[in-house]
Amino acid sequence: MLANLAAVLATIPAPVALAPTEPAPTDVQLAWASAEHRNFAVTWDEAGDYRNRIDIEPVDGEPANLAGQFTEPGQPNRVVLDTGLFDVDYRIRGWWSTRTATS
Repeated sequence: MLANLAAVLATIPAPVALAPTEPAPTDVQLAWASAEHRNFAVTWDEAGDYRNRIDIEPVDGEPANLAGQFTEPGQPNRVVLDTGLFDVDYRIRGWWSTRTATS
């Protein structure tokens, strides 16, 4: 029986690790965008010019129902977000169009 299982497993191709076609963004930073601390900015550097999506989501995985923000090719790699989110810990997640998701 083990020989049969080994024969079947031998016919299954090995998994291929897929790497992103472009390197992940670097120098990701958060900074206040207003003196009143009502908004903050997320900035990053990337090799290339891509459409990017930035989301805010609770760290506990619950839905946030907050719309993502986009930067289009040719725009600065900067998104300004509102701080009007209270009593929950959030994380910023970026989605790069030709890459895997990066936190």
